[in-house]
Amino acid sequence: MNKRTQKSRKTTRIKPATKGKTRKKSKASLDALKDKINLIVIWTLVVVNGVLISSLIHRLVGDTTPPASVSLIENPITVEVQNGCGVAGIANQFAEIFKRNNCDVRLVGNAVVGNEPDFSYKKTVLIDRGKRKKSEIKELQRALGLKKDRVLEIKNADSATDVTLIVGSDYEKLKAYKEYN
Repeated sequence: MNKRTQKSRKTTRIKPATKGKTRKKSKASLDALKDKINLIVIWTLVVVNGVLISSLIHRLVGDTTPPASVSLIENPITVEVQNGCGVAGIANQFAEIFKRNNCDVRLVGNAVVGNEPDFSYKKTVLIDRGKRKKSEIKELQRALGLKKDRVLEIKNADSATDVTLIVGSDYEKLKAYKEYN
């Protein structure tokens, strides 16, 4: 064979890609993948933050619905709440329980004898002032979780409220307190 025929027989070869071009393509696809992962992470963080903010708002606003086991009274009973055990803020907590249950809380303070605070109450007492039906007082008694012997009827037409609750040292055992906390 002569040189001419050898040249004509040569086939055109496809040159392999140079290493530089492969690296550029590989790096470009790797960068695109990183961008997609970053986007997914960012959106995940946005969703998590939204859930956390929603939870915080719900906690700050609070749940204002009364517990299912405590029934609402249509015509609000007027209530006075007195702290008879000396635990700071306990009268306010029970006032809140009454408010959540559609009662009209008119007075909140300490139990007093004469002009001095009286924190000697071992048992919580509900005083019926004789202005409401017995069935309403019984419903209130059950909602609080008081025994029958803890409801005293002391009629007083001049009283500003229908009932007075004196919170005693046994408050933590009461149904209403347990449901509130």
